[in-house]
Amino acid sequence: MTYKEEWQNLKTPNSKINIEKAQSWNNVLTTYTADCKEHIQFKNVAIPVKQVTYVEGFSTAQFSMMKFSGMTGMLGNKIFLNNSIFIDCIDKKIGIN
Repeated sequence: MTYKEEWQNLKTPNSKINIEKAQSWNNVLTTYTADCKEHIQFKNVAIPVKQVTYVEGFSTAQFSMMKFSGMTGMLGNKIFLNNSIFIDCIDKKIGIN
């Protein structure tokens, strides 16, 4: 999930856009999801980003916290469904296979 300008850069041109609405607190949020052919590179493992989403309807404060904190998006667990993630808490390392 990212903001609209980044979504426009990442989505595949002419891909179908899936639009969904949901309610969060007293706001109606609208999500826009499109196909994406980018990859996230983790050292020697490239994981495909198959879809990218942005949301409209956040409060100004919520949007500002995301955009101006330097965070350009959020990543969920779905991208890792075909991989194994190894977390070494003692040595503070993560491995992806």
